[in-house]
Amino acid sequence: MGKKRNIKETVREAKPTSVLRDVFRDFIGESALTVLEYQLSKRLTGTEPFELLLTDPATFYDALASILGSDAASTLLKLIFKQVASKHGLTWLNVDELITLLTADENGAKERISKLVQEIYEAEYKKRF
Repeated sequence: MGKKRNIKETVREAKPTSVLRDVFRDFIGESALTVLEYQLSKRLTGTEPFELLLTDPATFYDALASILGSDAASTLLKLIFKQVASKHGLTWLNVDELITLLTADENGAKERISKLVQEIYEAEYKKRF
């Protein structure tokens, strides 16, 4: 039998990009996510799309807007973030403000997305353990 991992090891191994990918998959489905990741990867050569959403949200948004158009990209992100906020009771998250920060290439978007990912992970983690 393999070595049993403890809870702290499990937490350390979690990837924020996996949390974001799961959020998108839950909203648009696995097949649409595969297509979206492929299209984003064509525009973001050498960078994993959900890593970029964490590190450079404006560039992620620009790539998404180049695929869907700016209105559809903003709407998709609003709907996804609103669903997450509702599901996890994130009353602090102002989705419209987040999208404004994201499209304006403001640092606040990066900070809020990181906080969002952390809170989603903690909520999902508590359900499993």
